[in-house]
Amino acid sequence: MSSGLAGASVEAASTDTLGARAGAALIALAALADVGFLHAVWSHFDHWGIWDWDFYAALIEAGRRSILDFGQLPLWNPWVAGGQTLVGHPITAVFAPSMLPVLAFGTVAGLKIVILLYLLIAQVGTFLLARRIGLNVLAAVFAALVFSWGGVFAQHLAHGHLNWIAHAWIPFVLVALHSSMSGLRVASLGAGGLFLALSWLDGGPYHYVMVPFFVGLYAVVLSLQAGTLRPMLALPIMGVFGAALAAIELLPVAEMIFMYPRKTPPTSRFYGATFRPSAFELLYHAFLSRAQAHNRYVYMPYIINVGAYVGILPLVAAGFGAALKPRETWPMAILFVFTLLVCLGDTLPIDLWALLHRLPGFDSMLISTRMLILPLLCLAVLAGAGLHALGERPWIRPRARWVASGVVGLVALDLLLVNGPIWRGVSAVPPIEIEPRADFVHRATSRHRVTYQRTSRLRTWPNWPTASFPSVLENTGVIHLMGGGKNWPATWPNNALPFRHPSYPGAEVFAPAPGSEVRDFQFSPNRISVRTSGGGGSVVINQNYHSGWTVVSGDARSVVNRDGLIGVEGIPPGERAFTVAFRPVTFSIGSAIGAAAIAIFLACLRWERVARRPGATAASRQVPSTRWRSAG
Repeated sequence: MSSGLAGASVEAASTDTLGARAGAALIALAALADVGFLHAVWSHFDHWGIWDWDFYAALIEAGRRSILDFGQLPLWNPWVAGGQTLVGHPITAVFAPSMLPVLAFGTVAGLKIVILLYLLIAQVGTFLLARRIGLNVLAAVFAALVFSWGGVFAQHLAHGHLNWIAHAWIPFVLVALHSSMSGLRVASLGAGGLFLALSWLDGGPYHYVMVPFFVGLYAVVLSLQAGTLRPMLALPIMGVFGAALAAIELLPVAEMIFMYPRKTPPTSRFYGATFRPSAFELLYHAFLSRAQAHNRYVYMPYIINVGAYVGILPLVAAGFGAALKPRETWPMAILFVFTLLVCLGDTLPIDLWALLHRLPGFDSMLISTRMLILPLLCLAVLAGAGLHALGERPWIRPRARWVASGVVGLVALDLLLVNGPIWRGVSAVPPIEIEPRADFVHRATSRHRVTYQRTSRLRTWPNWPTASFPSVLENTGVIHLMGGGKNWPATWPNNALPFRHPSYPGAEVFAPAPGSEVRDFQFSPNRISVRTSGGGGSVVINQNYHSGWTVVSGDARSVVNRDGLIGVEGIPPGERAFTVAFRPVTFSIGSAIGAAAIAIFLACLRWERVARRPGATAASRQVPSTRWRSAG
């Protein structure tokens, strides 16, 4: 069977080839189309976003400031929630490639450029995946269009779930699995691991769990389809290599998750909607309802989490693809059905979501429909297969390219009209005038919250912005993000005191012992230098304690947990100076693991190339067979 699939792919490539120049032109055309699709993003390029955009931008701005303003690695975030680990925050992306446009153009412009780039990445990956299973160029373009312009990316990215860009890397992982069917080559295994690592570095808690879950299912089904164990053998190798590359972030995140786990209810939630949709209503609201953008008739918290609009034509085409090209598409068809059933959650008699929610990792996820990006990818490839199969019908073959081009154009126009306006959320808030403070100080809540709410061109209720992004710009810490003294994640420590609190000691660094005095201190995200005088003893820094803080120089003995804040002990009497820095062990270990993984990969790649040279022995060139049954 695998040889039949390979033959179909070769036949498709031979009859519908795409050279380097044509490929580059196609990418340029896709980029131009994406600029039009994102027209609402560019209409007010300097404007900020609504909902969770504010909080995500605050994390990214903290990383940008750490690198550019202080010349430090983005490890600690003193501006948000009383001080938190930045590298260990579950939704951080400060070590991902998406950080590069932010460093080059600033947080607001950089994030908007990132959206454009990652839509294009998603399209290239889906196109390659569709070609890998034997679809022609127009069918592959159709699949890429449906996945990237379908409503999931628009809904989540426009409302601040910017980690959803990480799903753009999933098609590349699937392509690497397909490559493994012809042999377990170091290059393809390394590529698969790299794309897994990128999905984790750009992603967040959902991606740590959802991506391995989806890719693992695909590897199993692909192995069954092709009659070879190679995809199933390739996956753990890719997974180990990917985890090693992403260990620089995964280990600090895992440390915080284990220390302060977030557990969520197993039931599906729709953010306070007054109705409980049936399965058919949910499917209609997801894929067919044209009320996807902000208007008074739509309860936006519900639509944001279920919106995946594609329209009727891709759905019909997907049905044709599953029916007319079952040999090529049944892995995608199986995954589409299974992941869609998971997304439907408790609208079905058997709640697969509740069963998955019992597993580690899944028990921290909120809403089953946030997995809709996975069935959308399957639907897109199935729709491309349907368009390909339609062109193979004898009665339409003479006009196949014209018909396919017309279908692609109609669907593109429909998605532009329905999903294009969703992007207004990225540019809904005029920039607030900020006067940066020379000295850092904590506030209970941001003083810009009302302005953020009042000036928005779209309703921000019920997701009241924390206004933590303008606070980072102002060099002001925000302790309470969600009201009621809560942080995100809600279980993390929150012990720092705002400067107007009755117990505020009068400075961000203070000496609690009588007879001791803090003469001066220099603040930066990962490093704080302090000068003291008097009787010595200890000082307290008004930041949440983390074990990664340590004394790196000067007259102090150790960093301790002082009532949830950073305490520095063992300071001798007299004029003294010392420096503490945030150096988490998990980050150091993760960095070392990543460097070792790269070195091992390069060594294996060199060994493989030497072994495959014409002068090498036949035994050294032979690739071990992993076929478990005859494929004909």
